[in-house]
Amino acid sequence: MLGLAGRHADIAGINPSIPKGYIDASAAAEIRPGTLDKKVGWLREAAGDRFSDLELNILVFAATVGPDAAAQRPGMAQMFGVPEEDLEASPYAWVGDAKEIADGLRAARERWGVSYFVVQGDGAMDQVAPVVAELAGT
Repeated sequence: MLGLAGRHADIAGINPSIPKGYIDASAAAEIRPGTLDKKVGWLREAAGDRFSDLELNILVFAATVGPDAAAQRPGMAQMFGVPEEDLEASPYAWVGDAKEIADGLRAARERWGVSYFVVQGDGAMDQVAPVVAELAGT
C-alpha cells in the first residue's frame, strides 16, 4: 500500500498494520521507530523524486499529556509490549509533558518527514492542547 501511495498519492498515512482489526501485541509492536524507518523507506523508494512533495501523517493511538504523565510510560510500554525507550521515541504514543512530546514531534518531523498527527477520542483535543501551544509558530 505504501508503494502505491508513494507513486500516486499526495498524502500518505504511515501507521501500524492492524490485520485483526484491533490493536493487539503484534500491531502494538509496530510502533517501534525502526519499523517506521522501514515504512518510510518503502514510501521514499516508491515516490522517488516526488517524496519531498508528499504530506505524511500518523494516527496517534495513545495520548497522555501532563506534568506527571511520564510516570505512566513503563506501564504503557509493558501494555504495548515494547521497550520503554521505543515507546518514548514513538510518534504513535504521546506520554509525557507538553515540552517532551513537542520535542518528540519535532524529531519525528526531522527523521521521517511527518507533517501532521491525528488524535482521536473523547477529550483528545483538550489532552493535547498544551502540545499544540508548545508547537505554535514552529
